[in-house]
Amino acid sequence: MITSYRDVVANARKPKGWLDERAKNGTVIKVVSYNILAQSLLHAHPELYSECNKDYLTWSYRSFLLINELNRFNADILCLQEVEADQLEFFNTQLGEFGYKGVFKKRTNEKDDGCAIFYKMDKFNLRECISVEYYQPNINLLNRDNIGIVMRLSPKINNNQCIVVATTHLLFNPKRHDIKLAQMQMLLAEIDRVAFKSISDSNEPSYYPIILTGDFNLKPYSLVYNLVVNGTVDNISQCYQNYQFRSPNRPLIPVRLGITDGCQHYHVMKNRHLNRTEISDFQYVKLFNTDRRSLNATDDNFKLSQNSPLEYDRFGSGSLYHNLKLSSAYPHSDISGGGATTYQDEWCTVDYIFYGPSQKVDDDPANPVDGDLKLVSYLKLPDCDQATCLGRLPNEVCPSDHLPLSATFHLPLQVETPSEMTCKF
Repeated sequence: MITSYRDVVANARKPKGWLDERAKNGTVIKVVSYNILAQSLLHAHPELYSECNKDYLTWSYRSFLLINELNRFNADILCLQEVEADQLEFFNTQLGEFGYKGVFKKRTNEKDDGCAIFYKMDKFNLRECISVEYYQPNINLLNRDNIGIVMRLSPKINNNQCIVVATTHLLFNPKRHDIKLAQMQMLLAEIDRVAFKSISDSNEPSYYPIILTGDFNLKPYSLVYNLVVNGTVDNISQCYQNYQFRSPNRPLIPVRLGITDGCQHYHVMKNRHLNRTEISDFQYVKLFNTDRRSLNATDDNFKLSQNSPLEYDRFGSGSLYHNLKLSSAYPHSDISGGGATTYQDEWCTVDYIFYGPSQKVDDDPANPVDGDLKLVSYLKLPDCDQATCLGRLPNEVCPSDHLPLSATFHLPLQVETPSEMTCKF
């Protein structure tokens, strides 16, 4: 068992030979995404770990393995889910010794855990960071406490370039694809806002390179997965849990939150096309967020007029879509999934690293051409048969009930002018 796990962790796709040469003309970025299993959730659901050795479930044992594992990765960016708020000082101290600085966002409504992004201080400058709260008051579909973080960094070796990194932990409930779609629609809108660079002469938006990670609690080729990698999903009314809400013209997210079917903030998008860049786009965001102490969604200044076809067409179309052109760093199969990251009645993939923008090729959409951000390598995951050999997690060598993901990218030098640093929480 131990040998098998170590073999799996060591079996990364090796960086291509040109990596060292390319690094001279840009930045090599290694990213890890890891659901590290909050100790409070382990204690709250002992039935899930009844087959595990109790000696390996203690925080003292698991934390030692976790820190050693994260140190061995030597990643430039760590995206962690299920970080215990009470253990944040531990991670700040331990990872700080390895040169990391982090941003943490706790789940809403007094939950004990959240997400964190740690980055190497000697490699990046923080330009912007925001939290995304999927809990929105008085909206039934958005009444869960999941969250996300979106961060914009600039490499110190290339301070004129930027990269946007996001992580999230979506709802677990396997039946509520409607909630997960709504959560992803919100997250994509915030990524769109932070990653936006400019509008081209052909009226097309351009974006900084994006890396989106996390525990999405869904399998490859599910609705949310298809939205992320294909850029569109149709007939979203079919995913509603409550049949009375199934209507082709009913948006997932209420119009008053101002998020279009194109996963954009409506007023932010409108002001882009008016080239009103002198005004901060934050004031046009209608989402409730406890970090920003605002409830813009209750404002009366956002009204959707059915007398304006252009505006009306952006809501309730029955489809969702986005412009970010994301791809998965890992290959996935709709049959085998392409690897296993956790056990949920069976071994499956629920954790992902997406990146972009990439260029989809019409005759081979499954193999997009990378844009500025080039995928160099990724850590190979065990298939379901190999994962079965690991036994139940956590165990002696696996400190979490998820396996970590890792991908390495190359970001070339570019001449850009990033904005000054802003941190919204």
